[in-house]
Amino acid sequence: MGMEMRSGLLAALVFMFASPGVDAASELRQPVVLLPREAKLSPGLSTFVSSTLPGPYIGGWMDKTRFIDFELKVEPGRYRLVARIIPQAGGYLSAKIDEAQAVRRSVSKIREAMYSPMEIKFGEIDIPKSGAHLRFLGDNISPPGLCLFFQAELVWVAPSTVAAKVKSPLLLAAEKEQAVKELDAAKSSQALLESLKGTTWTFFVMSNDFTGQAVPMVFSVDGRLSLFGGANKNYKALDGRTLDIFYGAPGAYSRLRFADDLRSFKADVEEGIRMPRSGRLQEVPGSPTGRTGQPRVGANPAASGVAK
Repeated sequence: MGMEMRSGLLAALVFMFASPGVDAASELRQPVVLLPREAKLSPGLSTFVSSTLPGPYIGGWMDKTRFIDFELKVEPGRYRLVARIIPQAGGYLSAKIDEAQAVRRSVSKIREAMYSPMEIKFGEIDIPKSGAHLRFLGDNISPPGLCLFFQAELVWVAPSTVAAKVKSPLLLAAEKEQAVKELDAAKSSQALLESLKGTTWTFFVMSNDFTGQAVPMVFSVDGRLSLFGGANKNYKALDGRTLDIFYGAPGAYSRLRFADDLRSFKADVEEGIRMPRSGRLQEVPGSPTGRTGQPRVGANPAASGVAK
């Protein structure tokens, strides 16, 4: 064998061993495992531990407004995404990175009892930056809830195909407009919470025997809510007129939409447990005289008085 041929063969071997392919590179990277304790959960979802199931899991009612959110402290790149769940009912489980389009997968209800999670494969997704958020949501779900969520895994495949893209002027303008909307919503939400402090509302609830009951809903001046005998109900303002009230059990909440003058509200019959149906402002305590219908000192005038 000539000198030139031996040199060429040696160079080819060096190139082969010095330039591993994408598959070889991915094999050297350990999967990134995302566990329940690392997730941020929206109201209505909780973490549970069971002696019959492998490790902690997330349960509760998951829909378009409730989510499991992970902050991804990983190298930007393209990853294969797999979630491990035990189905509870039929529906869809979606996954999306930040504001990217969601990847949707069908979840079928399992008739027999399961004690080991099954895999839901979402395929390959792009993670454009460290600190991006991976969010799981549900859709078209029947009771008792979509699934028990155990963990998700990310397996590195290749460098990201979107990380190096320059944002267009239209995208930058849309992002700026979205930021302004979120800031306005946050300000109006805070204004609603301040207006509700020190007010008492009443609404009418029908029981199973078709008898009615007037229930007071009291917002104390320190920000606590008393309802159905509970003095510390959780609630959240979505904007300047919309309030979600959570009842403790997974999936149990009401969405209230207040009138512009804050003298009455109606429940969104498409949301939550569909009660209370409607309500009116009953009194505003904290005034010097303490009489019903008198505004408290410093109260928003629009939040005072009794509905006709």
